[in-house]
Amino acid sequence: GRKRPEEEEWRDVRAVFGMTVPRPYGNAALFVEPGEGTQQERIWLFFIRSEGRHGRGWCLDCMTYVCQSTDGGWTWSEPRLLKDQWSFLIKNKPLRLRPGELAIPAYSDREDNSVLCTYSDAEDRWDFHGPVPVPEDCPGIIQPTLVNWPDGELQMYFRTSTGRIWRSCSFDDGRTWEMAAPTELPNPGSGIDAVTLPDERLLLVYNPTEKGRSPLWIRVSEDRGQSWGKHFVLEDEPGEYSYPAVIVGRDGLLHITYTHRRERICHAWLSLDDI
Repeated sequence: GRKRPEEEEWRDVRAVFGMTVPRPYGNAALFVEPGEGTQQERIWLFFIRSEGRHGRGWCLDCMTYVCQSTDGGWTWSEPRLLKDQWSFLIKNKPLRLRPGELAIPAYSDREDNSVLCTYSDAEDRWDFHGPVPVPEDCPGIIQPTLVNWPDGELQMYFRTSTGRIWRSCSFDDGRTWEMAAPTELPNPGSGIDAVTLPDERLLLVYNPTEKGRSPLWIRVSEDRGQSWGKHFVLEDEPGEYSYPAVIVGRDGLLHITYTHRRERICHAWLSLDDI
């Protein structure tokens, strides 16, 4: 679907090629790369499809696919597997870490671990780094969100069932990762997303509770996640507000989408001057 900034309604809603098979789909993640020089704008789309082969539920029957568009999303390449592995899933957006290399965080819902996937433009190949190490008493880390810093440090933040969001860092382009550890941020076993702001602050969207998926907050860190300061409330009514996705748009605004009571997708936007 498409919506111009000045319009209220979404238009041209259509199925993506390869997503017309009547099976459950989910966890879609988009990434738009602006065109430079002779290179066209490229849109990446990652999504999960339930294959229905094992009869063991949504996540255990899924695989992740990736396709691209170079005409603004009107047509798409044929989807290809991100990795030929059952229950190898994604939830959050990829990042261009350096020229020629795209990265997307991923996880195994069977093994409860997380990895970083990197794509080489030159070799047209995906490589996989991890899993991120965890202490023996950690039940698992899933649905990572990836952020990067100008000096090359990478961080992944994870959904867990421990009552806290966990974090790991890498200093070699994501090839190896430090032992994951809990942060101070509560997590009820729900999805999160994060983004670095132009002024190098870190912003995270999450449910600040150990049980339930309300409220939904924005939280800001000025020291790369070592501590967390002010917060902004997106939702605080009863119900479920979950699976956020956050980016800084070309318009300079912070854009957030999330599931609203399992009935619709809500889109919120804020000026960076207000954060």
